[in-house]
Amino acid sequence: RRGSRNLLILVSNWAYARSPLQGPPNDAVLMERFFKSNRQGLGQYQIVKLQNLQYTSLRKKLASVLEPGLENLIFHYSGHGRHDRGQSYLLTPDIESEPDLRYYSMVSKKSVLSFLAGYEAKRTFLVFDMCDSGATQGTKGNGLEVLGQGSEEYRKMLEDSEGVWEINAAKRAAEEKPHGDLVYG
Repeated sequence: RRGSRNLLILVSNWAYARSPLQGPPNDAVLMERFFKSNRQGLGQYQIVKLQNLQYTSLRKKLASVLEPGLENLIFHYSGHGRHDRGQSYLLTPDIESEPDLRYYSMVSKKSVLSFLAGYEAKRTFLVFDMCDSGATQGTKGNGLEVLGQGSEEYRKMLEDSEGVWEINAAKRAAEEKPHGDLVYG
């Protein structure tokens, strides 16, 4: 539904050759169900699901759905992550099949923030449910603290603040889990 003032982008990567994950597709289903239900009064969201894309395809798809002037932009990533040379990276599924292109299959959180910032949403929420997902410079607040206080506090944050918020699950996730560390049914 183009033209919505709220956009939820669900990026789910699970089809890794040597270490597939169970959680990301389930995370996307649960997040989509939560936002479609609007039980918490968060408003209507256009929902875009991007699954198992290589870096260049991911960037092209993001550019095709993003538009300037959004009220709320939520970017939710669920998949493998890695910390390398002082930065955290999202890993696309082609990382294991193309060892010579390893760094082309690693998308820095900083570059995601930079890319999304170009669309100047009033509020941007970055949710990283991956291993090694420490905080990114340039974001503010701890969205997880607000989420822990319940939907009323979350709604207040959506209405009263502007800027970029980041929520991270930074511990190592077990591959046998049916969902990520931040999403529960």
